[in-house]
Amino acid sequence: MKKLFTITCIVFCYAVTNAQNVGIGTSNPTEKLEVNGTTKTNGLQIPTGASSGKILKTDANGVASWGSIDAAGLFNTPPPAQLSCPALTGLVSTATNPRSVAVAGNYAYVVNIVSNTLQVFNITNPVATVLAGSVTTGTTPISVVVVGNYAYVVNQGSNTLQIINITSPATPVVVGSAGTGTSPSSIVVKGSYAYVVNSGSNTLQVINITNPTSPLLTGSVSTGTGPISVTVERNYAYVVNNGSNNLQVINISNPAAPVQTGSIAVGSFPQSAAVLGNYAYVVNLGSNTLEVINISNPAVPVLTGAKATGTFPRSVVVVGNYAYVANGNSNTLHIFNISNPAAPVLEGSVVTGTNPRSVVVAGNYAYIVNATSNTMQVFNLACSQNFAAAYNPVTGQTTAIQLPWNTENNNIYNNNSGNVGIGITNALRAKLEVNGGVGRTVGIFGGEGPGLSLQKEFPAVGYNQYFDGTVSRHIGSGYAALSWFNPATGNLNFDMFPSGLVNATTVSTRAMTIANTGNIGIGGAATNGQLQLDNQLKNRKLVLYETANNNHQYYGFGIESGALRYNIDAPGAAHRFYAATGSGSSTMLMSIGGNQVIQMGSGIAKVGINTLPFAPATALEINGALSMRTALATVTNANPTITVGDRSYIYITSGQPNVVVFFNLSNGISAGQVLILESAADNNFAGVDLNNGPNIKMAGGGMRIRGEETMTLIWNGAKWIELCRSRNF
Repeated sequence: MKKLFTITCIVFCYAVTNAQNVGIGTSNPTEKLEVNGTTKTNGLQIPTGASSGKILKTDANGVASWGSIDAAGLFNTPPPAQLSCPALTGLVSTATNPRSVAVAGNYAYVVNIVSNTLQVFNITNPVATVLAGSVTTGTTPISVVVVGNYAYVVNQGSNTLQIINITSPATPVVVGSAGTGTSPSSIVVKGSYAYVVNSGSNTLQVINITNPTSPLLTGSVSTGTGPISVTVERNYAYVVNNGSNNLQVINISNPAAPVQTGSIAVGSFPQSAAVLGNYAYVVNLGSNTLEVINISNPAVPVLTGAKATGTFPRSVVVVGNYAYVANGNSNTLHIFNISNPAAPVLEGSVVTGTNPRSVVVAGNYAYIVNATSNTMQVFNLACSQNFAAAYNPVTGQTTAIQLPWNTENNNIYNNNSGNVGIGITNALRAKLEVNGGVGRTVGIFGGEGPGLSLQKEFPAVGYNQYFDGTVSRHIGSGYAALSWFNPATGNLNFDMFPSGLVNATTVSTRAMTIANTGNIGIGGAATNGQLQLDNQLKNRKLVLYETANNNHQYYGFGIESGALRYNIDAPGAAHRFYAATGSGSSTMLMSIGGNQVIQMGSGIAKVGINTLPFAPATALEINGALSMRTALATVTNANPTITVGDRSYIYITSGQPNVVVFFNLSNGISAGQVLILESAADNNFAGVDLNNGPNIKMAGGGMRIRGEETMTLIWNGAKWIELCRSRNF
């Protein structure tokens, strides 16, 4: 029996080992193992592709595979990528004048042409990029690429290629170096070779880097004038020449003998080129354009499309269906959709730092270095979106359906091009249309402190104020204000609230009203005039200039009971009236000084009193009576001096009938001053005698002024000259 089992096992095992397929319950298996019936096992293990946390899924043919718990793993139809909403995610300072950036893994590598350094930044968390390490380079490092454990830097000042070991990002080490042509400007590494273009010697050099410690020049070829950028795809190097304004295609299948295959003219001052598939993308600093060139036939490149960029485009990189362009003068990153190479479309734009010089894209992030602001910026290129899983029981497939609203961290947003309605089913009039509210308040912004509110019915903007349907309340602590429109009257009103606490109710006062006619009322005033103040009596109603905060030391206007107050701030100031004599000068017409001195004219002025409708013909013309205020002087002793001052009429009495009393006059105050002296009736016949002193010149009729007589004199600046006297006795 044992022998029979052994023979049977040998035959069966041989058959199984050599059979193509094994069937259980079927005589014609089509797979390695096909079971027609139910299987039972104490465990199941499918090792291929398995790892912790993965899920098992099938395709339409029932083929199972392990998938990740993410969008691509969960959905048969994964969510679409969207790269049209760039946003600044991170910012870090660099050394002086960064010119080129490369990204590999969790690190960004930046060369700085003034400080002559290569800096290594940890970008594991793009929001908080940190400096990990640094190393000194040659003079004026201009371009950097990273492949594997090495960074390759060309130095324009010292004409060298340096190879730097970055196995330890914190301590990069220069391990090799080689001389280049004059003024190397760009480097790219493919396989065992580095390709360097030299803008001074107009060459493309091929350098063998198989041994990083001892790079060797392998081949070289002449380029156009001023080669500034090089990129390599398959067996070709693509060189843009800044001086000769062309793109060259160079066959590098034999690195020792590179040879030009084709060439095409491009825009003025090309700066950078990128290649993807059958197209090369060139940015031109002089013509501010992105050009798309078909290179499917390297010998005959053909211009396919072009698009305007920002000002002075400096760098271009292409990933998928997008071209990313850094514009050095307009300080922007432009994102172009190039799914149709013949017609690139600007799909996104974002402001960068000052003078962006180099851009690189890795994953969902773009990294830009800004030469003038000495910064590296990290931009998130992907719009985060929310998706729902839609399961089809017929096909067994799960498809991703984009939800209208997206969430990211604590944010919720909508990237759709349509409008958003809250409380309305068809928002047609605005990007955001809201119907309804709490009371009249439709929305509050910044409600964690003093914020803004929007209110309906009487459309209003509340500043730290909202309306709950019954009363106004404070959003946060402090003062509040409200601007609201009355649709019935067309008036726009501004109300002020006193200081209050959160949600406190306070009573407002009207600060200003703007009528629909354009008239303005201040302080609750009506709007009957173009500018109208309230009806309160105040010394200060309109202040043009303030010397001190009181009711007197200011220039402006006030209202007193029955009077308009014109105010100046001090006795030395003046009210002055002017008339223009031209565009550059004016003439003062009158000055009313704070010292109570009034001045008018400058030689041709004429004043008329009661002369309307006729203009005055002389300096002073009066149509009516002229009166002078009388000063009383009593002379009781011999030879007193009567002070004239600014008087023009003096009534003299002695109080001593029939006794002659002598007197003197003080000097006048201004030449031309007229003085009338009248002797009182009680002086009778005796009168008073004016001494003919040194400041008196009589007309020769004696010195005496009898009772009820008058004498008229004029001051000539030195003496009183008698003009006339009356004889009334």
